[in-house]
Amino acid sequence: MLLTVLGTPSAFTAWSIMLLRTAVEVTRGKFQYIAAVKFADLEKAFGARANDQVIIYSDSPDAKMADLLLRVKAPLTIFVEEPADVVGYVMKARELDARKSIRFACLCYTCLSTFHGSLSARIFHRRSNTTVRRFLREVSAHYGLNLSEADTEKVLSRLIKDYRRGTDPSVESQILQQVEIAKPLGRWATELDRDDRELVELVLQPYYRMIEGRPPAQFIWPKQLFHTANEKGAYVSGPLELAGRSRFVIYAPHLCLPRGFWSATVQIKIGESYSQNTLLVDVKCGEVLSGGRIDLPESGTFIFSLPFAIEDHRVPIEIRFFLEKGAIEGWIDLVSVTLERAPQGAAA
Repeated sequence: MLLTVLGTPSAFTAWSIMLLRTAVEVTRGKFQYIAAVKFADLEKAFGARANDQVIIYSDSPDAKMADLLLRVKAPLTIFVEEPADVVGYVMKARELDARKSIRFACLCYTCLSTFHGSLSARIFHRRSNTTVRRFLREVSAHYGLNLSEADTEKVLSRLIKDYRRGTDPSVESQILQQVEIAKPLGRWATELDRDDRELVELVLQPYYRMIEGRPPAQFIWPKQLFHTANEKGAYVSGPLELAGRSRFVIYAPHLCLPRGFWSATVQIKIGESYSQNTLLVDVKCGEVLSGGRIDLPESGTFIFSLPFAIEDHRVPIEIRFFLEKGAIEGWIDLVSVTLERAPQGAAA
């Protein structure tokens, strides 16, 4: 028996795994639990397993692992939460700031979107009105566990503290009781500061919709997720001085995209650049995929596109702006970066 569980890093996923593990234990007995994101780690753990009954969990399977899971066609579930709830949970669980948590959430949404359209996959969302009994029945049926009424009662009695036979509490109440850092549905959105909340919505909502097969016309990568070498670790917030040594003036945002052909449309402004200089711009995803150069005038606005292809959706992407020579004056402002699907072969 092989059960595959996918899900965003969130309280809902954590609790759903508790439920599924309990259901398998009641109906099938002992099992091997394997958490992996890379094919090599999955292959090693699977080869060393001590049981033929296996539950595999991943929040961000790499391309090779995703292809394997799709090829096997075993039933799999995808547990999904809204972006703000995922980001808040990641901030608390991994002790990351909001922007690093946005990057991790983007990675997970991107990887999980690979499974949209798979006939073996079923998506579950966290809902405030879903009861445990109904949820257990639907998840178990998808995996073909076929719980009897006695099995159901046994699962509920093991899973729910102070359970009374015949009762049916909400999934939401159990998440809050059993997942230590869980917050009520939607609460994280109110606790993020306004700027972070706006970033979450702008960046991650298109990725969230993509899981259900609603791909956006474009992705927006705001300047606030880019770094500047002018100040170590700093994020871009406005125009940046060009004065200084040759360097990567702007780089990042270390976000991900699904596999395929893409085009990045970049808009920048240049001002007070009186010395002749050149800006080299490239797209890097493990290796440099695309690039170009701009001979800088004294001032002006530039809009240009960089075509590229993504082979592994788990590798973060950088768009880098390199000042070829040292400068004594001038400034650059990153106005916008948008990503759109490109025709096949556009990156060639």
